[in-house]
Amino acid sequence: MPPRPFLLPLLAAAASLAALPAPGAVYVDVETTEGTFTIELDPAARNGGAAFLGLAEGWIDWVDPRNGQPRHGTPYFDGTSFSLVQKNQDGNTVVLGDYGRVFTAIDGTTNWNNGAGIEMPDDVSGPTGLVPRSVAMVQEGKPHSIDGRFAVLLADADDWYGGHWNRIGEVVEGWEVVEAIASGPRDEASGVLVAPVAINAMRVRGSAEELAAWKAVAETLAPACVSGEAGLSVEGGQGTLQCRIAGKGPWAVSHTTNLCAPVWSVDWMGFNEGDESMDRNLGFATEEGAMGRRQFFAVTAAEYPELGGPTVTGRYSFRVEWEMLPGETNQVYQYDLDVGAGTGMVWQLDLETQRTVLRSAPLDQIDIQRGGAHSTLVSFVIGAWWQIPYYWLASPEKDAPAGRYRMWEYMSGGEVWGPWAGIHRGE
Repeated sequence: MPPRPFLLPLLAAAASLAALPAPGAVYVDVETTEGTFTIELDPAARNGGAAFLGLAEGWIDWVDPRNGQPRHGTPYFDGTSFSLVQKNQDGNTVVLGDYGRVFTAIDGTTNWNNGAGIEMPDDVSGPTGLVPRSVAMVQEGKPHSIDGRFAVLLADADDWYGGHWNRIGEVVEGWEVVEAIASGPRDEASGVLVAPVAINAMRVRGSAEELAAWKAVAETLAPACVSGEAGLSVEGGQGTLQCRIAGKGPWAVSHTTNLCAPVWSVDWMGFNEGDESMDRNLGFATEEGAMGRRQFFAVTAAEYPELGGPTVTGRYSFRVEWEMLPGETNQVYQYDLDVGAGTGMVWQLDLETQRTVLRSAPLDQIDIQRGGAHSTLVSFVIGAWWQIPYYWLASPEKDAPAGRYRMWEYMSGGEVWGPWAGIHRGE
């Protein structure tokens, strides 16, 4: 079979927004137990900045990680902590991170959560200028997954986090406070601060017109977080939790054994991808020594206006560019999938000759899942290379023809981020 032409030019799709006023510059005073520093938001970071302000002001809903309950009109960052100082692979200290709330888990361990229980679109289309004093929304698992975690850059980090972290502004006052927090004692292996530094409050400064413009954008990004309906039945040593879950989003079940002094376990259970509510039954043991005889449950769902990512069915092809480190040549691949048959092929583009080369045939064990609020997870086995790549193909728009992706390879543990483009070739 002769080499076939590649699909489409690679495009980095951004979130499409309604015609909204352009946000202006605003300032956020971050009041911590070590002092106050000020962030100036970049109006160009429309999604990331609006997500940050929406959580700071309580404009958007979020899910409390301590008990799984929805929060409405409540500032998210008040009570979170700067808990982590990260190094890059060269050993240089580059990041001071607020990764959420420090709390005691149901097993008695001390933890911090990984965000606000929601996912919001980003502004990233490539390296984003992560230089010292930059402030960025952290994304690790996939594109378009801003969840409230943010970081202050202590050194250049575009080589390591550009292309997936969303720069939203810079520290313009109080840099000595940032340095004092980052220089606190920490575990050298993990980077966790011995004494996390809490954010007492965030004070937002800007004109009424500017804040209204930012709020209008924020309200297009986030889901509505709602309590689900639940009932309980017990027969013998077996209990059943009967749940009704809102459509278009993930849902969680929280439980505790003591409502007077509750320590909750919060478990995200999966996605309801349909438009309508669905019913689910969850079984649990009631004997002593299993989960305990008395159980108290709560159900929460995050309901998105629309779930994003492509619908990958039938004969579907997608092309990706692996964005390598500076000085290395990017690589471009095309995957031709026959989802129904569970097979496919891999083509590679030689960037010097612009010729395509068949790299491996066939692929097998193709699996398609919901990868998040704005992504589709595609995985398969490349037998000839002994590789099992997982591709999160992300876009805020449902069935968009292009976007950004994250690839994680199971055997090596390596990951790559970059743009993708896809097309259906029939059933």
